[in-house]
Amino acid sequence: MTYWELYWITRLDPLHCSIVTFSITVFCSATISARIWLKNADMDYEPNRVIAKTAFLWCKRFLFLSVLSGLISTLIPNTKDLALIYSGHFATHSEEMKKLPDNLLRYLNTFLEEKKESK
Repeated sequence: MTYWELYWITRLDPLHCSIVTFSITVFCSATISARIWLKNADMDYEPNRVIAKTAFLWCKRFLFLSVLSGLISTLIPNTKDLALIYSGHFATHSEEMKKLPDNLLRYLNTFLEEKKESK
């Protein structure tokens, strides 16, 4: 694992939080645009129809961005999840990790025998 990968692993939590914040902000903007659109959609006055059409266009854009950023935020793992992914790959493909249970059992056996002899 390179230092660049380690850096981006540590940056995942702030990146995830910023995307969620962006999603919430855009959703609030879509709600405001929808309210403007609904308020001005019924009137026969020409400037109100232009305002309603523009508000509806922005509402669609904001909703699309909100859904897109929500999907992206669910696909970005947090730091703990990515660390688990990397360590799981290391644990299954490393010869040292396969030797660990045998070495640990030997160590525990000698430790317990020394404790038994000291009593």
